[in-house]
Amino acid sequence: MTTLAKMNKWTQIQQYKNASNDYFDIEVELFEMPDNYDYWMANIKVSHPTYGNMNFICYLPKEYFNDFSYAQNMIMSSPLSRVKSILDTANGKSFPRNMYTSPDGWMLF
Repeated sequence: MTTLAKMNKWTQIQQYKNASNDYFDIEVELFEMPDNYDYWMANIKVSHPTYGNMNFICYLPKEYFNDFSYAQNMIMSSPLSRVKSILDTANGKSFPRNMYTSPDGWMLF
């Protein structure tokens, strides 16, 4: 069994300013899952002084995103936009944490 720590990963870091002018540090990690896995897995780490550290996990089925570069482009579009929209609802104490699915096949937890 391969662990995530041993897998190659692609990382992007950015800062996001939400609707309330709060700044969030976001790190997106997309793991190169072995051929015997039927999905790509991404970890979207969010950090903020008030809210602390939050993790969102995203699964992208290889059936729809058949190569790693396609998965890279996708994770930086719809799933990351969903995380940013969640951060826009932050009210000083919390924000909703639900499972999100898309017609594109990806899931965000």
